[in-house]
Amino acid sequence: MAETRIANGQAVLRQLRRNMAMFVVTASLAFVVLSIINEAWFVEHKKQVLYCSWNFGEVWRLASLSSLYYGRIILVSLAPPADDVKLTRLALLADVAAILVFAFYCARQFVFSINYWHSLFNFILMMLDVLCALGLLATSFCTSARSMQTWMWRVLQTWVFSGWLLGLLDHLNMSILCGHPSILIMWAPPKLLLSAMMWKKNWRYSCHAQLLRVFEQRSEKRAAASIAGLVGSCSPEEALSQAKVRFRSVQLADLTLDDFRDNTPNQDLFLRSNPELLGECDAFFSHSWRDDPETKWRAMQQWRAAFVLEYDREPKVWIDICCIDQSNIESDLRCLPVFLSGCTQFVIFFGPTYLNRLWCVVEFFTFVQMCRAIDNIDVQLLLQDGCERQSSQTMAKHFDRFDARECECFLAEDKEKMLNIILGAFGDLPSFNREVSSIFRQVGVGTEWQARLHHFAHRASSP
Repeated sequence: MAETRIANGQAVLRQLRRNMAMFVVTASLAFVVLSIINEAWFVEHKKQVLYCSWNFGEVWRLASLSSLYYGRIILVSLAPPADDVKLTRLALLADVAAILVFAFYCARQFVFSINYWHSLFNFILMMLDVLCALGLLATSFCTSARSMQTWMWRVLQTWVFSGWLLGLLDHLNMSILCGHPSILIMWAPPKLLLSAMMWKKNWRYSCHAQLLRVFEQRSEKRAAASIAGLVGSCSPEEALSQAKVRFRSVQLADLTLDDFRDNTPNQDLFLRSNPELLGECDAFFSHSWRDDPETKWRAMQQWRAAFVLEYDREPKVWIDICCIDQSNIESDLRCLPVFLSGCTQFVIFFGPTYLNRLWCVVEFFTFVQMCRAIDNIDVQLLLQDGCERQSSQTMAKHFDRFDARECECFLAEDKEKMLNIILGAFGDLPSFNREVSSIFRQVGVGTEWQARLHHFAHRASSP
């Protein structure tokens, strides 16, 4: 089943990226063709008429050209997922081609220049286009999609801001010459929209998510794509093969409270775990290292006692402190979907900081997508002695305001990698947040768990 789910997720991801690539190529070709048509029409008219006339045909032509040009740059630059190097490079090269075509358009205007200042402005705009194209071309040599996209938006920000100032000066120059506002003002609205998109990162994420939804409407397929993102470029067979070798479990009887007081990697703890067969591990323990260790340990022992009472044996569990090879975390991250599918139950030790840890959220989300068995999720609330009210208030607040961007990881690079995977599949974090919150509600929020949580929160606010 794990192999099938990974294969399905990879198929969704490949199709999504093929669709995005076709969109980038089609949008770029459409712009080039329409620009050629516009140029052929342009050379047949006098410049004085074009810049000073406000008839409907002139306004429509210039507004369409400017909207097409800057709209194409917005859409193509937004298309690549956060973790897709090839598609990001394709978008960069498409931007380079479009900007160079427009540089040629500026050069052609020298033939129709009305005065010295107009000629100078067009020359500077052409040089800005060339420099921007060179900057984007240099950016395409970055090794990671994240770096490419960061530098792409910086180059475009500089280019658009400089071009906007020069365009404003050219508009004033032509307005003086015409004796009234020049039609060149029609270039301003698309430039302003592009500028806003560049400076507002949240807008970019939101638009990227909408673009993804155009190609993939079903949320379960976007979730499957995120699973494929965790596995990376290896095949489902290879991921399953690696997971079989790396999968481990440990008996809770072999651990002590002191083992949970410090999350520093400890090879001795790893040696306490043993190789395990997929499907033979009783539970995957998901917890936050920042929650109170004594409260967590007490909840683990209560869960263990209930398990022994029911099955008359010690439970075998997967827990990060013992079952992750700290010398090769990258490989274990790739195997995480298979590890989760190899556990019968998913136990959440839900404390005040659980929803602040991105690893915890990704583990929970992945288990649901891999196993599709919400009934096998067990939530253990961690309410520290003497601080029950404060803890319950904090948990209720974090759930109501859950935001993956506010989550933390022990390593900054782990957070960046997982956020890129989420963005690559969902487009923006609010879509992922809504999906996670929805699953939590299915697990038990709104029933006994939510009632207990808000009961303590209510008691905390009572006099």
